[in-house]
Order: sequence, then C-alpha cells, then structure tokens
Amino acid sequence: MAIPAAANVLRLGLDRVVHPQIEADDLNLVFLPATDAGPARLQLQAARMRLPSLKQTLREVSFECPPEPLPAASATSETAKASGDDSEAVVVPVWRCEGPLAWRGGRGWRLGIQADEALAQASIRLWQGSSEVALDLPLSGKPLALNARRVGVAWLNALAPQMRWQSGQVDASLSLQAAAEQPTQWRGTVRTRALAAENTAGTLSLAGIELSGPVTVRSGGDGAISIDTEPTIRSGELLAGSYYLGWPSASQVAVKLGLTGTGNDWELRRFELADTGVEVTADGKFATGEGAGVRALSARYRFDLERSYARYLDGAMAALGQGGLIATGRVEGRVELGEAGRLMAVDANLAQVDLRHPQGRYTLSGLDGSVALRRGEAPAPFDLAWQRLAVYSLAAGPGIIRGESLQGELRAREPVVLDLLGGRLVAGDLVVRPLTDAGSRVQTSLQVDGIDVAGLARAFGWPEFAGRLSGRLPRIHYDGDLLDVDGEIDMSLFDGKVVMDGLSIERPFGVAPALSADVRLTGLDLQPMTEVFGFGRIEGRLNGAITGLRLLDWHPVAFKARLATAESGRRRISQLAVEQLTRIGGGGAAAGIQGRLLGVFDSFGYRRIGLSCELMNDVCTMGGVDESGGGYTILQGSGLPLITIRGFQTRVDWPVLVSRLQAAVSGAGPTVE
Repeated sequence: MAIPAAANVLRLGLDRVVHPQIEADDLNLVFLPATDAGPARLQLQAARMRLPSLKQTLREVSFECPPEPLPAASATSETAKASGDDSEAVVVPVWRCEGPLAWRGGRGWRLGIQADEALAQASIRLWQGSSEVALDLPLSGKPLALNARRVGVAWLNALAPQMRWQSGQVDASLSLQAAAEQPTQWRGTVRTRALAAENTAGTLSLAGIELSGPVTVRSGGDGAISIDTEPTIRSGELLAGSYYLGWPSASQVAVKLGLTGTGNDWELRRFELADTGVEVTADGKFATGEGAGVRALSARYRFDLERSYARYLDGAMAALGQGGLIATGRVEGRVELGEAGRLMAVDANLAQVDLRHPQGRYTLSGLDGSVALRRGEAPAPFDLAWQRLAVYSLAAGPGIIRGESLQGELRAREPVVLDLLGGRLVAGDLVVRPLTDAGSRVQTSLQVDGIDVAGLARAFGWPEFAGRLSGRLPRIHYDGDLLDVDGEIDMSLFDGKVVMDGLSIERPFGVAPALSADVRLTGLDLQPMTEVFGFGRIEGRLNGAITGLRLLDWHPVAFKARLATAESGRRRISQLAVEQLTRIGGGGAAAGIQGRLLGVFDSFGYRRIGLSCELMNDVCTMGGVDESGGGYTILQGSGLPLITIRGFQTRVDWPVLVSRLQAAVSGAGPTVE
C-alpha cells in the first residue's frame, strides 16, 4: 500500500464491493497528492455501507484523512515463522490515516485507519469523546477483533430490535470467527454501565443494569441467533409485568444464560441464577415483538426467606397488595407456566416459615408442609400445619389443613379447626382458588363456638365484660380485594341478640380497609352493658338498628343509627347514667325542680330512652324519641321525680360526639357548653 509519489490525482469508483464483513454501494476513493498548500489527502464516499456481523447500515458515508507513515515495523514472513528462523524478518512500512467520519444521522465521529503496505495487518479505530470502537481487520488469516469502550447502546436497536435500547454504555472485547457456510460467531467479554431498555410490547423493562462477563453470540444465514453468557450482575432494576426486582449497588449475582431465537421466537435453553439465599434454574420458550409473552416455562427455585424475600419475592407480593412482609424460613419447589404465561402448576415445600404483616394485620408462624397446585384433572395432595395464626389482635393456636389440588383449586378434605380465646373457629367447606382470574379466591363457612367475650374485648382494647360469643357465618367469599359474607351473622350478647347482615370488607389486609354492614339489636339487657362500660346503670331492654354502616381503616365514616328502649318491663336509670346521657346530648343538667332533686335520689323511673345519629361527612345529625322546639328528647321520665333529658344540638361534629361518649364511659360528670 505505497503512497504514490506522482502529483496526479487518483480516482477509483466501484459500483459495489462485497466482503463477508463489509458491503459498499457506489464507492468512490480519491487520492489528492501533497501540494504547497498542504499534505496529501485520501477521500472516501459511499452511498451505503453495511456491516453484516453487527447488523449496521450507514448511508451517505464520507471520510477524509491525510495519510502519513509511521516508524518502520518489523514483519516476519510466513516461511520464516514455519521454520522458526526469524532471520528473514523484513522491515514493512506502516501507514496511518485519521480524519472526520460522517454519515446520515452521525456527526462528530473520527476514524483512524492503520495498515502495513503488505496488508498483513490493518486496524480501524472509531471514536467520539470517551466512546471508542477499535477493529483489527481479518487479514492474513487473523480473526476480526473488536474492542469497544463506553459505546452508547443505540446501535443495539439494529442488532437486537426486539428491545428498545434507551440509554447506557457498553464495553466489549470480542473476536469474530466466520467461515463459509458456517455460523458467524462473536466471542469475548462484555460490560454494561447504567443500561436501560424495554421490549416492544412494554412488558419487560430494565434500568441501571451493571453487569460483566463472557459472552458468545452465533448468527446464521437463516437469521437464527444463539447467545450464551455468564455475567455477574452488580446493580440494576427489572420490571416484568407487575413483578419488580432490584439489585442494589455492589451486588454479586451469578447468572448463566443460553438463548436461541429466530425473529420473535426464542428458546430459553438455560437459565441459572445464584444470589444470597436464592437459587433458580429455568428453561422454556417465549416470544418478543407483537404478541410478546411466555409460551412455556419450567423453573425450580430454592429460597432462604430471611436473606432473599425482600429482594426476590416482595415485588410479587406487592402486586397482590401484600408488600413489605417480614418473612423467615425456607421454601423450595417448582413452577410451570403455559401459553401466555398462564400458571399451570406450583410445587412448594415449606420449612419453619414465618410471615408477618408490617402493620401487624396478620401473623403466620411455624408453617410446615407441602403444597402441590395443579390446573389439570389429576389430583395432587397437600398438607400444611402451623403453630400460630393471628389476625390483628386475635391469636389462634396451632392448626392443620389437608386436602387435594384439582383444576386450579385447593380443597380441604375436612373442616379446619382453630382454638381461639377459649372457644373454637371451625372453617367448613374451605376452597382456595389462587389461580382464578375472576370470582372467589377463598370460599368457606365459619362456625364460632364459645369465644370468651372478655378476651375479645381485651384484644380490641375495649372495657372487659363477661360472656361467650357464638354465631355462624354461612358463606364467606374472598376475591383478593373484597371479603363478602352471605346471609346473617347471629350473635348472642347481653341476654339479647345482635344480627349483622350484608357484611363486606374491602382490602381486609391491605391499605385502609373498608367495612360495610347493617346491624340489628334486639332485647339487649342494658344493666350489665352499662355497668361494664362505666356508664352508670340503666335497667331495661334495648332495641335498635344501624344501617349503612361504613368503616374506613376501622373508623366510622357513615351510618344511620337509631336506638330505643322497649316500653315494657322494669325501667330504672341511675343518677350517673342521667348525667352521662345529658352530656351526650350536649346539654346541662336535667331541667325543672326535679333536676335539683338529683342529689337526693339514686335512681329514677323512665318511660323510654331513644337516641339517633345519621353520620355523613364527619357530622352527626342527632335525634331522640321525639323532636320539638328546636331540640330532641333523649329520655322521657316516669313517676316522681320526673326526669326529662333533651338535646339541643342537632348537628354535632363526629369527633366532638366521640369525645362525649369517651367522657361518659370514663365516668366523668357533665359540663355545660
């Protein structure tokens, strides 16, 4: 490759140049000899240049540089190399040419070409700022070698169009091995910095990926690509559907990956992941582009929950509204996915698993056993046992559930019995449908037998009162976000009956649970009820209804309540209870001369007591047994002294009314506002 000494301009025009590693159309080379005005110049222009191995096409390419000789280099002939005699070493002139390179959509790049006159060795260097690509050309039987440093990932959009490569940089050291009728093979190492990408379907996203490791990429003439790599992931984030996974800085996650694909159809030949407390292996098939998704996947897993739950499983649980769980224990098994990523089977073996909600909404301790979940027709048994189950402040003892899995359901063979507060909870006909896309995920009935009311009151921070709670919930449905109860819940309290109807709870274990129900009270004995709550003493029977009850995060936000005593039987009220009812009504002491006799009598007869409240927008509209004169009557007396209690504030802020009730329960005397 001697530079001509003549002063003539040399021009070479070629319609097309074809090489296994480069193609050019409408190629023009011009050599301009040195003049007094400047050094010699080499110009290159091409309408199109294509690099098949990198799947890159450049259009309107232009390059210009001044060729210059470098210090002489010593080269040894192939004959001398074969004989081991380097006496035949000769001096081979080496030339270099560096200058600006541009193409449609590409500016600011510089290109350097270096080669000896014998063309035994040649290299190309392309750079812009800190980004650089160097190629050792495949001359004299040597493979093409590529070294890249801090190269932006946009070029991957042509090489791997199944993903939208958005940002990040790549370092690479690769060599190309290509032979006629043989797949092209790149082999070497790759490192990424802050890599961000997403697939064309938007179901997979990567961000901040830092990894490095060996890689081999093979591509055939039929468009098939095979990738084998064993990188170490050091940081980054992954979002696949609703599943989120994050690796913090300085992670050391070992991955082994083998992929083969043609167009949008891919086979996952090999996947292995090893991290602190987790091992996963998988193989399967998936599609990219339009109609992207999993077609089949078989995976095996092993988790030490204390070390791996937060990183690898919390994202999946967060998608179910159960993020932030504290978990310990061990679980291992397998997962099978079918077409469109449909979950077909899950096997899980659990050992001493503990799960605790971060806000204490539930706790499950000492969970052992195995679960085999199947969509198919063949049944698979399951067996689970636990040491403790707590929902909010209610803690039950050990329990066990046995059954079988069939057609996506887990069905218990016998009732599940839990000991709770000296009584029992019996869940009958329990069916769990974790794979359902619609309808009930959990369905059961619940029998409540002999629950200690005093213990229940302690659990919820209420004043303690004696009694036993029994009842039946004929059918419970839970769909993952809504718990519904069919029929009525009957409870025997204070020698009367409380019936709850239309019970439903939205997000029972999620953020801001919302409860809806209607409640009826029939014949409750007021004497033990009022004495337990420190309200004083009222003798009589209480009836009433609370309709449209709605609690948000267990605090009332709406209801219509009306409570009234029965107009039969013994009806007496203590002096303290009179004062507390007066306080609730927002008034002063009882009116008239009878009011001055409160200190003389311990109790008084009454005809009826009634109180109503309609809560809406944090305001309670109050009423009583009757409304007149701008107020309402809470208590109508009977006999002498005749006591009447009236309320005059018909609209009361709910927090104010609650404070009055709390003061009444605490036994504090009334104040006039």
